[in-house]
This record gives sequence, C-alpha cells and structure tokens, in this order.
Amino acid sequence: MINRIKALLRGEGEKGEEAVRLAAAALLSEAACVDGHFVNKERKIITSLLMSRFGLNEAEADTLIEEGMKTADKSTHLCGFTGLIKSRFSHKERVSMVEMLWEVIYADKYLHSYEAKLMCHISELVHISDRESGDARKRVITRMVENS
Repeated sequence: MINRIKALLRGEGEKGEEAVRLAAAALLSEAACVDGHFVNKERKIITSLLMSRFGLNEAEADTLIEEGMKTADKSTHLCGFTGLIKSRFSHKERVSMVEMLWEVIYADKYLHSYEAKLMCHISELVHISDRESGDARKRVITRMVENS
C-alpha cells in the first residue's frame, strides 16, 4: 500500500489523474482534521467537492476520502500533494483548489489558528498569492452568509 501511494504521488504506474485525485483528497482531509475535529459536515462537503471537481459518484468520492485520509496520515509533509496540484493544475484550477480547502475549513463556521497556518502554507506551495487565497476565502464566506 505504501509503495502504491508513493508511486501515485510520483505520477508513476496508474493514471496521473488518480494521483491528482488522491492528492486533492489528502489535502481536503488534512484541512478537515487540522483543528483536531473531523465532523460529518466536513465529510459531506469534501464528498460534494470531489464529486463536482472530478465527476465521481458518491461511493467513489467516499472511497477517495478514505484513501486520502490514509495517505495524509502516512505522509510527513504536504509537498508531495501540493507538488502534484502545482504541476498538474492550471493557475485557475489551483485557485479553485484553495477555495475548496476554504470551504472545508469554514464548514464549522470558525477559523482555527492551525487552519489559517495550513492555508498560508498550502497556498504558498501551490503558488497562489495571499491576495488570491484571501479572495477565495471571501467568496466562501459570502456564500455561507447568503445560504444561512
């Protein structure tokens, strides 16, 4: 399993799209767990985001979340995940990924300091400016206010 994960993150073996999906799921899972709580609402948001972004059905998204969580747990750093996102996503797609991460973080309507640090780190690693990340965050907050 570990070797399969390493090969996927290097883009070897199976299709590169699977590696990108796994990297995205791992980052989304990390965003959900970094505050010490992984609540059902966060899982539902991640499922919805993965279904929408990658055209998955619910069962496929759930499986990907489990794989992403296992992969993130076994990883000591985010560079493998963010490196794939940076190399395989366009700039616009990377901004969208950052916005997806903000959606997960704000699922509980609260920004923990660990979450803020994680977002600064991920944004930097995928070459998204603070301004672009802040704009993505504002879009998420605006949608939250409009939907409440």
